Amino acid sequence: MPPLPNSRAIPPGLADRLAPAVGRGMTAHVRIRHPGQVQQRDDTTGRTSFTPAAPFYDGPARVQGHGGQAPTVADSDRRVASGGYLVAVPHTVTGVRPYDLVEVVSDVQDPALAGLLLVVDDIPAASIVLQRSLTCSVHAGAAAGT
Repeated sequence: MPPLPNSRAIPPGLADRLAPAVGRGMTAHVRIRHPGQVQQRDDTTGRTSFTPAAPFYDGPARVQGHGGQAPTVADSDRRVASGGYLVAVPHTVTGVRPYDLVEVVSDVQDPALAGLLLVVDDIPAASIVLQRSLTCSVHAGAAAGT
């Protein structure tokens, strides 16, 4: 049975007490940024340079494969994938949207994931777990600078 509309799924203070335990399970380091590029025009040379958008999150996460790497299907305003990766970041991370890019900088548990560039397919509804889960698939331009 779902909680009442005015009740909290996480009681006050519980997040602060459990956050260290959840954080210890996050053995990867990721950077999350919105897709697109920032353009800067140099008036003296007449050239415009393009750089990827700056990350809005740079910190710990847990990255784990789930399912096979199945094709992604567009569904309204989100992308639904039946396989790929599950990326968990602290529940305090906000501003994540579908199509955002997740760069895996390093992972203690699986060093082969370093350099992997993922795209956020969906952000499942909140739960009582003190993390924000993101379902992701491998970005078509699998290089982190793309």
